[in-house]
Amino acid sequence: MTSPPVGASTEEPSIPPRLHRPLAAVWISLALHGALIALIQVAPPASPGNGYTIEARLVDAQPAPLPLQPAEPLAEAEPVVPAPAVDLPVPAAALPTPPAEPRPAEPAAADPAPAGGLAAAVDLTYYPARELDVQPRALHAISPEYPAEADRQRQSGTVRLQLKLEADGRVVDASVVDATPPGVFEDSALRAFRAARFAPARKDGRPVRALILIEVSYDIEPPAQP
Repeated sequence: MTSPPVGASTEEPSIPPRLHRPLAAVWISLALHGALIALIQVAPPASPGNGYTIEARLVDAQPAPLPLQPAEPLAEAEPVVPAPAVDLPVPAAALPTPPAEPRPAEPAAADPAPAGGLAAAVDLTYYPARELDVQPRALHAISPEYPAEADRQRQSGTVRLQLKLEADGRVVDASVVDATPPGVFEDSALRAFRAARFAPARKDGRPVRALILIEVSYDIEPPAQP
């Protein structure tokens, strides 16, 4: 084993203190941009001894086609019978008609305000996820509770929710689209997402209302082997 040359330093190279803050900002930026907008991670409440995971993600809405209604047959129009002509007697002498007095000119009506002015200022449309430029994202951790009965029976499942979000990110409506198995995880998912708050969705550079689908997965992990 050879000894290091005299005068050589055995210490590992260190980062100068002036580079600590820029490097920390770079790492934070990389961590934020690496998060997937379309995947909302939800953290289950700490519960020692229970192994399970809950995950939620945005899914694209596929509206079901509306059933076509058969056209009703048009009722046949009844034939129009012309009224019989009536001969009116002509008076022997017609009285002279007095000249009509000139009527004052009516003031010109003001042009009505454009009906679309208010509609253009306030966009009331709920845009689906595929029409948005920026997807909404949760501002805080969403933590659905794993139902106690499902935990005892080691049940897993999924719930698909439809959320209506206002332009400021508030959840104004949440409803269950489907659930597997039914009647197990729906209440847990609804309670968690009705209380959630999102960063607004954006379209054409402005915040807009959004209509999104969230799929929440409840997975029981196998118990650890001793």
